[in-house]
Amino acid sequence: MKVNKKIFELSSLNKYRQYERKLWLIPLACLIFIMLFPSEKKAFDDLIENPNISTVIGIVIFLFLQTLILSIIPFFIGKIIIKTHIKTTIRNCTITNMQDFDYYREKLTGLSPAIISILTDLEVEQKKDVAASVLQYENLGLLTETADNTYHATDKYYSCDDLNESDHYLIEHLEKGDFDWENDTKWKHLVMEEAISEGYVRKKVIQNKSGSIKGCLVPLAATLVWFLWVVSAMQRLNEFTAILDTAPEHASLAEQVNFLIQNKLIPECIEVILIFIYMMFMVANVLSATRVSAIITKNSKPVKRTEYGYYMAECIYGMKNFIHDYSNLNEVDRRQVVLWEDYLVYAVVLEENKEIVNEISRARRKSL
Repeated sequence: MKVNKKIFELSSLNKYRQYERKLWLIPLACLIFIMLFPSEKKAFDDLIENPNISTVIGIVIFLFLQTLILSIIPFFIGKIIIKTHIKTTIRNCTITNMQDFDYYREKLTGLSPAIISILTDLEVEQKKDVAASVLQYENLGLLTETADNTYHATDKYYSCDDLNESDHYLIEHLEKGDFDWENDTKWKHLVMEEAISEGYVRKKVIQNKSGSIKGCLVPLAATLVWFLWVVSAMQRLNEFTAILDTAPEHASLAEQVNFLIQNKLIPECIEVILIFIYMMFMVANVLSATRVSAIITKNSKPVKRTEYGYYMAECIYGMKNFIHDYSNLNEVDRRQVVLWEDYLVYAVVLEENKEIVNEISRARRKSL
């Protein structure tokens, strides 16, 4: 039976998708660069002197081939690397559908902002998670921010008995002013350990793998296909080269195009281009192999969700949909936390309100 899946649409995933679309700027940039060459100016001068379809076709072929040669390797390398990022990010953001609902509006009692973040993509994202935590502490009356953008724990904090160790660590170091806002590894470690101890995630069992047979066979098969293709096309390519050698020297673009058409060499030209593209794609794969391996290693998380974790993750998924579709929390500022309470905290940690994160970050920079 097929298991239904749900994917959290987070900024990290959208960022890589935007990068993928921007890859098409590489051929465009190469085309603009080529058109600045003196040889290209000569081609357009030829078009002005001989305004016919053959000259236009010649210019198009010339631009296409040169753009292809310049852009194919960086384009394919970028494509492979970004696709790898997207694939691993989607894997981390994917949850199993256990309750089959799209919206959830009850409070996520017992879930801290950082644990909510872990359940969405198996990672603590410190900037927004700390901002959401600060907002929650302020709402609970545990923490206050002064006019000079420093934090102070309240009397209520010292009498509160149901905080986690990560909460104590964060509040105490915010008050001291020595919290590492960029990357506090101890706080992240405390949060992750709490997520494990509370049964939301568990550590992965590390398995020693000698290597994937598929991973070895695919590049070998690709190389073999290319080699057999070149061997089978060798006779046709030799005949193609021999005919090209009979072409008149110093021919205009129009004359070159007419020569190819009259000698029925267009199919051979297309085959040469396809062989070249295939070869460049293999080269791009080889050049990006190390980087791809590093991406997979970096994005491979040491934990995985438990069944209970999947249950709570789907509640979080429903909450994100509810906030996105049925509220204006993306426009609310931090002063309205008294009105919206935990829902504004959820909006921050689930990336539905990014302005509060930026506001808290700006306040922190002012206090430095």
